Amino acid sequence: MGSASIPDPKDASTTEELKAQLRRLKAWSGLSFRELERRADSAGDVLPYSTGSAMLSPRRRGLPREELIAAFTRACGCTPEQISGWIEARRRIAASPATAALPPQPAPPQPAVPGLRQCLSTALAPRRQRAASMFGRSRRKFCALAIASALLLLVGTTGAVNALSAGDTGKSMLLSDRCPASMGLNTYGKCARELQRGLQRKGLRLPEDAWYGPFTKQRILAFQALAGLPPTGIADRQTQRALLADKPVTPPQWSTAATERRIREVFKEAPGQAVTLARCLSYLDSFWTIADKHMVRYWGLFQFSDLELLDFRATPAQALNPEWNIQQAYSIYSRTRDFRHWTCP
Repeated sequence: MGSASIPDPKDASTTEELKAQLRRLKAWSGLSFRELERRADSAGDVLPYSTGSAMLSPRRRGLPREELIAAFTRACGCTPEQISGWIEARRRIAASPATAALPPQPAPPQPAVPGLRQCLSTALAPRRQRAASMFGRSRRKFCALAIASALLLLVGTTGAVNALSAGDTGKSMLLSDRCPASMGLNTYGKCARELQRGLQRKGLRLPEDAWYGPFTKQRILAFQALAGLPPTGIADRQTQRALLADKPVTPPQWSTAATERRIREVFKEAPGQAVTLARCLSYLDSFWTIADKHMVRYWGLFQFSDLELLDFRATPAQALNPEWNIQQAYSIYSRTRDFRHWTCP
């Protein structure tokens, strides 16, 4: 990371200014788009290098999506608090009159195929009006497929997207019939937002963006481990009830400053290297939890794997205790007086 202070989006008031700050953030990180893609993948985000490049292009109109900004800023090394600041800046700009007044971009040209309205008209027309030609038969086959696909899309959207206009809120909302009994990646809407609010009430910091993305899944994993539930990353009814219970999560999540201070106290021989490593592995987030492509999970500040926890005879909840995690990392470091045990891109 650069030595200059990290760019701050709080003064950005337009889309162009926000993108300029994002470009400064990339320069501050010192990372290429491909390196950012790899770091995002390690964090469970999706940020193809071509998407990141296009997002920052001055020639591209429109605000970047929230999930892209979250993935990009996280890959650049921002803390959860800083990521929230970028998301808030994006929302502020999106709500400004100047942004709202921008004309919509023209839709890309569509292939010359019959639309759903035309398909319905064809399907419901009298038989005597239907041509018996091969073209007519092919057209009706396509229309039948289009109608079936539209119905499936409608059903799927109803289940996956929870209407933000729902009247129930809070506890009654999350456990009501309006919310799925099991929520996972890409659930969007009021139910996902209530889930995030429940995590926030438990002391797990994350953006409240109504989208169950990789970061929300990460926080669900951490909460499940701390609450003694199977850490699946899926918010089932058992997890939802635990979120609404009055029992607090222990230990509480440490701030970035407190985490860095404690690492420096423990790693007296190499405090700077230890902090740099932990920042690279977990962004100094004591509840940082990711899973690799083999579904092996890594827990806490120094990212101990499931297999390592078995060797240590420890649990994921212990690994999410920042004091335990730091002490265990120091124990490993003290054997060789170096950090060869870990690798970080």
